Amino acid sequence: MGYRRIRDELDGHKGIHVNDKRVLRICRKYDIKSKIKWKPKSCTRGERNPDHIAKNYLHRDFHADKPNEKWLTDVSELQMRISYNKLQKLMIDNQMKRQDLMRAAEISSSVATKLNKNETVSLDVLMRICKVFHCDIGDICEVILDE
Repeated sequence: MGYRRIRDELDGHKGIHVNDKRVLRICRKYDIKSKIKWKPKSCTRGERNPDHIAKNYLHRDFHADKPNEKWLTDVSELQMRISYNKLQKLMIDNQMKRQDLMRAAEISSSVATKLNKNETVSLDVLMRICKVFHCDIGDICEVILDE
């Protein structure tokens, strides 16, 4: 139990009204610490220790005699980066500042920061920017494939 839960327990069930800073100070004095149980961050495991290995039903025989007999999917990940240098050039050509783009395309400052850092943004944001400049998505960004 952490100091917040201890304070809640004292206040709610024992009727002892005490500030959480006092409880924290006492917990530190007597070295009382909560035990934290971390939840796994994802459902997948590393390559060395897979949690589940699917059965190999096809044994690399991908030929199907009739439709819908065998269904396959590719789960490989394609590493790529995105560059918004074209958008920066468009903004300079149209004498548009960051605040003007934010107002015209109705995007937040965090999305504008992502654009400056060449991070991915939603397709909806890109479409709103395209409407502002009357252009296509290829005119504001480009995908850089990592080999």
